[in-house]
Amino acid sequence: MLNNQTSNGVVFNLASQVTAVMVTSNASGLVWVEQESVSLHCSAWGSAVNFSWSLDGEILPKIPQYQITQSDSPPQSNLIISPVSKSDAGLFTCTASNKLNNETSSGLTLSLALPPEGHMACLQGSSSQYIHLSCSWQGGEPAANITMVFNGLSETGTNQVTRNVPANTSLEGLIMMCYGDYFGRLSNCEQKFGGFTTTQIILRPLSHGRLL
Repeated sequence: MLNNQTSNGVVFNLASQVTAVMVTSNASGLVWVEQESVSLHCSAWGSAVNFSWSLDGEILPKIPQYQITQSDSPPQSNLIISPVSKSDAGLFTCTASNKLNNETSSGLTLSLALPPEGHMACLQGSSSQYIHLSCSWQGGEPAANITMVFNGLSETGTNQVTRNVPANTSLEGLIMMCYGDYFGRLSNCEQKFGGFTTTQIILRPLSHGRLL
């Protein structure tokens, strides 16, 4: 007499290595420091994946500025930086890991915009040979565009524009105009030699509709 028996079922949990770790960002251009937020997304393939985020090789601190979430199907993690700060100018990476291996993404760098400090300054100094004139509006990242107009001549540069005038030159009655432009935020000043200095700040809306 034949007797057929069937064993109890056995379930195998198959694990797969982590691969294809990639970081992307929702930022399409400059991100304004202390004014805007940005979201970074990390994706990967693998089973039972855990994620961690680093900035310049250091694990991100657990502070309210960094909000991290992750999900399992498919494996992914989101990092929201709110607000973006000047210290976020480094290289962000995401590491995905499980019991079999770990893999780190290529780095992603945010393009940060940090407005210049204060306002445009019209400056004058002197040495034994020259009178030193300058238009200065520094501290911007990227640097502000500067234009100096003096004695009928115009010069342009970034952060600061200088001109050296021979020390025996009479500046009486001459005017130096300084114009600064930082993505639509304007700051101007005027130096009247033998007179007085005035400073004017003009605010204009940026292309995305906010007023700085």
